[in-house]
Amino acid sequence: MGTKKKSERKSRVSPAWLSPTDAAAYLGMSRQSIYRLMDMRALPYSLVRLCNCTRRRLAVADLDAYVSRDRTESNEELMRRADQLMLEMEMRRMRRGR
Repeated sequence: MGTKKKSERKSRVSPAWLSPTDAAAYLGMSRQSIYRLMDMRALPYSLVRLCNCTRRRLAVADLDAYVSRDRTESNEELMRRADQLMLEMEMRRMRRGR
């Protein structure tokens, strides 16, 4: 009686910082897309130290700005740029491994 499910209680709270998974749900896109956008520096993030681990966190204000920004590039172009960046990163790793 009168008790709400955890998900209902959580939905009323609007944290200032979100994990990439929560940011993906917030923007309605895949988690992989969020990571690609972060790697492309299209989405700013902060590194937060939690339990001897470093985690990426995204500010809700930055996510809102990303959505409201005039994005003329199509998703296909973003994915092409992300793939190119991933290829460049892999080539750098291979060069260091020599």
